[in-house]
Amino acid sequence: MKAAKQCIQWIHEQQIQRKDDLVVDESETGKREPSKGRRFARFPISFQVFVRTEQFPGQDIAGTVRNVSVGGLIAEFPVQISSAAPVHLLLRTRRGPLDIEARVVWSAATKGTIRHGFAFTQPQDQDFAINLFIDENR
Repeated sequence: MKAAKQCIQWIHEQQIQRKDDLVVDESETGKREPSKGRRFARFPISFQVFVRTEQFPGQDIAGTVRNVSVGGLIAEFPVQISSAAPVHLLLRTRRGPLDIEARVVWSAATKGTIRHGFAFTQPQDQDFAINLFIDENR
């Protein structure tokens, strides 16, 4: 539990540093806009997830979640999931199953699996990722 709290503190400090380091661009319209950067802190986690998508009707594709944030998660699957339609993720957590709607925002092949970045359709509450991280590291 102590290690989990230390990791949470470190992640928050890194997130604050990243926000401070964002470069502000002035576009031709004169508006000041921050450059792209991560909006939410990510927490390393490893638990099972199943995805349901129109691409594979009637099948639940098993994978592994690698990290999670308030806005989304990264998971590895044996197949590439297209980003054409929303997907339903069934997360197998210690708290029990969580059914979340998301969409694929990127994918990349790595060492025999395909890593996918998912954005939640609705951002979760502020403690969502922290609570999952603590539960998985008890």
